[in-house]
Amino acid sequence: MDRIVLAYSGGPSSSVAIPWLREQQQAEVVTVSVDLGQHESLDGIRARALASGAVRAHVLDRRDEFAREYLLPAIESGALDSDAPAIVAALSRPLIAKALVELAHIEGATAVAHAATGPQDRERLAAAVAALDPTLRVIDATVDWTFDAQGMAEYARERGIPFAAPSSTPDPLAAIKADAATHPIFVHLDFRGGVPVKINGIEMDLVELMASLETIADAQATSGAAVLRAAYNAKQSGVPADVKIFNGVCEVVTRGN
Repeated sequence: MDRIVLAYSGGPSSSVAIPWLREQQQAEVVTVSVDLGQHESLDGIRARALASGAVRAHVLDRRDEFAREYLLPAIESGALDSDAPAIVAALSRPLIAKALVELAHIEGATAVAHAATGPQDRERLAAAVAALDPTLRVIDATVDWTFDAQGMAEYARERGIPFAAPSSTPDPLAAIKADAATHPIFVHLDFRGGVPVKINGIEMDLVELMASLETIADAQATSGAAVLRAAYNAKQSGVPADVKIFNGVCEVVTRGN
């Protein structure tokens, strides 16, 4: 039986793609989820993939590689000066494609698949896979199937696939975040060779530092990448400065102000 490696996010589309690929392609489906520092529990994602019919579910930790080889160079080049979330998402696609190709070779798969919904995401993934291994077939599930949202939910229900709307359960950290959002947070990063190594005087490895930035940024309705960009701009100023984060805005402020 043929085998397909599916880029798996844990969302409804990628969950439905597992049985759809099995039925339409008469193939085993192996999933790969790439940890880039997102907030989702990847253990939960692995369990969801297996419950949806995957024969194996791989989770790859690429947080350090993503930060060091993709995110930091983009910040240093000024590529994140606008629309940071969209650019960060675009930066992740070559790394996801790389994981797809690596797992396809390990698993002996003849094709890779994804359930990306945006046309640019689909094009980036297809182009990146083709550049790495033009012999691999790329299956774009969301283009090939004919589901609307209701049809997808029904398809999942008929096959016993975990398919849930975004949870309406209250955020257990909502009160803490609400309190944090009423007060600005000040962050200072120390860099070594262009890589952040300390946050407010505490030395951390890059993965740990980025996780801390995401936690701080999330309380202020922004992203760790946005804080890192502002910190890099502060470093470039040559004047001791901090990043003030308040109401989703990152601002460089001279120390003492």
